[in-house]
Amino acid sequence: MATLKNVTGAKLGSTDTKTEPAKPVTIKPLSQLRRAGVNPLAIELAAKISPKTFADLTEQVDATELKKISGIILAHDISQDFTPQELASMPVVDSVNIDAQGHKVRDGDKYVAVKGNAAPDWTQVQDGKRMKWISFYNTMLGHSKWLKDLEADIEAHVDAENQKQGANKALVAMGKGQRQAALQKLRGRRSVLQNTYRNGVAVVQQKQVLEETFDKEVTFQYYEDAKGNIIPSPSPIILQMVKKPALFDTFSVTSFTHLDFIEAKASRENDSPDATWNAILASLKREDDDEEPAEDPFAIEGREDFFASAAAMLHWMKKPDNLRGVYNQVDKVKDIREVQHLIKTLCNLATEYTDVYHHFEKKFLKVSVMEDVDAGSTTDKATLKEALSS
Repeated sequence: MATLKNVTGAKLGSTDTKTEPAKPVTIKPLSQLRRAGVNPLAIELAAKISPKTFADLTEQVDATELKKISGIILAHDISQDFTPQELASMPVVDSVNIDAQGHKVRDGDKYVAVKGNAAPDWTQVQDGKRMKWISFYNTMLGHSKWLKDLEADIEAHVDAENQKQGANKALVAMGKGQRQAALQKLRGRRSVLQNTYRNGVAVVQQKQVLEETFDKEVTFQYYEDAKGNIIPSPSPIILQMVKKPALFDTFSVTSFTHLDFIEAKASRENDSPDATWNAILASLKREDDDEEPAEDPFAIEGREDFFASAAAMLHWMKKPDNLRGVYNQVDKVKDIREVQHLIKTLCNLATEYTDVYHHFEKKFLKVSVMEDVDAGSTTDKATLKEALSS
């Protein structure tokens, strides 16, 4: 009778019957064992979270919640700064003129068309060789005594970056990376100040439209505590039908400013509370304002992205058939309005690149001469020396 041998570790079907030592069993540490989905290590490490860390975390949460009501806080302040007549004289936030065909002169869903003699917020002006858009509110804020120092600081950093004569020596001596980071912070701060202020003006104007359109039909209030202080909340604005209080809802600042009360009044089936309320909700152009905006697949986040995109564009444009197709797409349309955005984009892009060429023209000529020498197409060292010294 054959003796049974330990064949642990041998492959199935193997004739190798040599005795092999048993492999040690690996026991997972307690931290990796889970009971009902709970990792004991997570519970153990929870005690390591310091009071300082949690205080900083709470502070960030408070800041995020406060941001939700920044438009309301600014709206209250703006209402105190100006008289009703002065507020009425201001243009509607993000409004633009319309052309002869009734189309908005600036692209984008956020822009509101103004008619007649109404002054727009955004206007286009000539800036050297190109056109640029300026805002009434950005201009007003920039000329306030509160932002003049910030604007001067930005200008000083730009002068130092461009090695302009008379630039601040300390900024010139600063490392390029440090100076660029400082400049980005200053510009970002200015942008936040501008956008927050404009949001406050938008709340003031929207509240006025609500009162003028649905006077005594819809009440407007904030989510407040017993002392009348606004409680930070994602949806701090409350609208309610007067004759039917059961019809109410809460709105974020962005949702509130996107309601179209004039359209709601014009489109409602009748003047009953139900019909009015349904029309108001239906006028909301963007229902979920707190979602992160979809990532823009064409976004250029920095200079490296720009250089890569420019190289790809140049490679594509150098193929004659590609540009010929673009020209054909534009030239064959019967109504130029169908391709007006395409024309503006390409021509504005061409203008920007023309400025780039003028800025680098001398360096471009030097590079061209050096490439000719390197390729052996010219041996004229004098030409190279002259190009490099110019």
